[in-house]
Amino acid sequence: MMIWLRSLICLLGFIVISVIVTPLLLLISLPFWGKPYKCIIDIWCRIVLGWLRISAGIKYRIEGAENLRYLEDKPHVIVSNHQSTFETFLYSMILPPHAFVLKRELTWIPFFGWGLAKLKPIAINRQDGRNALKSIIAQAKEKFNEGRSVIIFPEGTRAKPDTVKPFKKGAFLMTRELGADMLPIAINSGRAWSKGRFLKYPGTITMVIGKPIPFEGQSTQELLNLAEAEIRPNIRQTLD
Repeated sequence: MMIWLRSLICLLGFIVISVIVTPLLLLISLPFWGKPYKCIIDIWCRIVLGWLRISAGIKYRIEGAENLRYLEDKPHVIVSNHQSTFETFLYSMILPPHAFVLKRELTWIPFFGWGLAKLKPIAINRQDGRNALKSIIAQAKEKFNEGRSVIIFPEGTRAKPDTVKPFKKGAFLMTRELGADMLPIAINSGRAWSKGRFLKYPGTITMVIGKPIPFEGQSTQELLNLAEAEIRPNIRQTLD
């Protein structure tokens, strides 16, 4: 009963944040890009994550934060498993300039989606098939030229708690085309905030940032294998 009540309070708070705080921050951010805009996004994410902590008892901790320094030197392809909306807020707050690869429908969601759109993501139409991949690669090259890393979830959708779906090759075709190093991230957010569930469970979400995987001419399949070999053990590590 208590978890249900806290989850309801959390939802009501999200509605308030979405209807009042998010539009206000979007208006303030209109003239800005670069560092000033990043500060505004940080405020938005801190409000959301702070509300999750207060209302639902969801905290987070980061292992391997020292590996973020590599993103300051040059853009990377950030490869992460995906279990929850939680990582959208956490990654937006802690990572240097970046662009998410996401389905365009997410940017249509009132308030939340408008905030995502302001982040200038790589928004794709999944119905385009091969053309979608070409579009991802072309846009990713533009982001790299701007000095922004690209975040992609190679599972293609959110997975159940404590699981990692098979990785799809598209993320690694893009990585190969870019000739980019990868930064692997593992997160167990589904334990507290899982896909399609109203209830949110108190606890500490663990995010593990691995060391970069250098691009040395590997094939698409080899890049996929390297990413899985890094992320899957780190997911198991978060369960210990």
